[in-house]
Amino acid sequence: MAGTASRPLSVALRTRDHAWRRALESRLRGAAGIALVAGAGAAEEDEPCDVLIADWRDADGFPALPPRARPPAWIALIDKEAEAIAALRAGADAVLRLAADPAATVAAIAAIGGAARPRAPEDSERPALTPREIEILGALADGASNKAIARRLGLSFHTVKFHVAAILAKLGAESRTEAVAQAARLGLVML
Repeated sequence: MAGTASRPLSVALRTRDHAWRRALESRLRGAAGIALVAGAGAAEEDEPCDVLIADWRDADGFPALPPRARPPAWIALIDKEAEAIAALRAGADAVLRLAADPAATVAAIAAIGGAARPRAPEDSERPALTPREIEILGALADGASNKAIARRLGLSFHTVKFHVAAILAKLGAESRTEAVAQAARLGLVML
């Protein structure tokens, strides 16, 4: 159910924190390919959605939804980095900090919006990234360019280019955005 020019991805927000809701709504309002909907498909009055962004802190958030009411994709909204692993183990397709910039939020939604819910990856299914590749992957998730990564890590531009190409190959991605989305699904980076 990926968003297309004819039908945008429907996104529902589930949080009791009004400040977080307002921040997310303002971040997503007017974003190309995204339409905010009233609910998460969990109740009769809720509209079904392609992507649910649920506050991990809410006791009645996504983990409590019955399997038939779960949307095709779920992004756990977290406050602390320590919550990321628990959310991914509970079935989240990605995690997102409230402080993530609007472009990262929209990219995360677009990346997982049409994907079928993957099963939790086994350790053997995770690509064997080197510590340096994981470090560079983290910088990619931050939106850093190759030149910025080179400066940040004290590497040459060409070395960073080589590592980025290796990361794309190991993750089976065709773009930097796709690599970050795949890494988030695997729990290798946090968005």
